[in-house]
Amino acid sequence: MDVDREHRVNERELLKKLREPMVRSFWMLSVWWLIGCFVLLILKGFGQFTHFNVADSVLIAAITTTTANVLAMLVVVVKFIFPDRK
Repeated sequence: MDVDREHRVNERELLKKLREPMVRSFWMLSVWWLIGCFVLLILKGFGQFTHFNVADSVLIAAITTTTANVLAMLVVVVKFIFPDRK
């Protein structure tokens, strides 16, 4: 019984150490994701001047898949930081 309690305390300490770097990394990933989507939209909007020509379906697919990846990463981070209690 005492070993189980010690394991939970060690797990909690490890999560405290990892929580801040993981949240900071996810924050930076989200910022870069927003910047990337914004740049794609700007380039598409000014395509006649920049010669950036991409089909609408490709643009939608790129934004959708990057959004899905960022949201999936959020789920992984949240599940790691707040594990299920048994």
